[in-house]
Amino acid sequence: SGRADSSAAKASSATSVYWTHLGAINLSWSRAALGLVLTVDIALAGAAAPARFVLLPLLPWRRRGSKRFSGASGHSVAFAWDLSRARLAPRRPEPLSGYFVLVSIDGELALAAGDLQSSLPSPAASAGLLLSRRENAYPPGCGGAYTTTVAVAGEEHEVSVAVEEAAMWVALDGKKALRVRRLPWKFRGSERLDLPHGGRSVRVT
Repeated sequence: SGRADSSAAKASSATSVYWTHLGAINLSWSRAALGLVLTVDIALAGAAAPARFVLLPLLPWRRRGSKRFSGASGHSVAFAWDLSRARLAPRRPEPLSGYFVLVSIDGELALAAGDLQSSLPSPAASAGLLLSRRENAYPPGCGGAYTTTVAVAGEEHEVSVAVEEAAMWVALDGKKALRVRRLPWKFRGSERLDLPHGGRSVRVT
């Protein structure tokens, strides 16, 4: 129905881009009617097109498993995951903890993501370097806030965004740092905000 399509279009999502010695790998988390959705895009060096794998890991029979397939360039891709102990937040598109995701190319480990990778028989904490992370957030309205965490110089900070009537506010580590009034007239802008500790700042655009 039209209502369902509108809801799906406004689902929050989070995409992490990793550099590996075999190519770039994107992990995109989002929410759908059936729960969590993980989309993996693998762009190998020299490949004509990226390979994509889509998983609904919170279905009872898919919380843990593995999958093998061949990419467009003929490479063998192995994908393994375990979200059986994943801890989720109500409005966050990705797990907070208790999971791992592994991607291997032609039998060689390319990416290990998640906090449970150290519990594997062969720890792979060095597989993959996080280059960027992007979240598309849709605050729930009615005063509710969308909250996430960001790492700045090795320290994690909590960032909350909420829209109340015609105003928007941004909080850092639980303290309101920015309030934008009259959003219909100020729907675009940029502000530098000081972090509560460490003397560093972030820019909100």
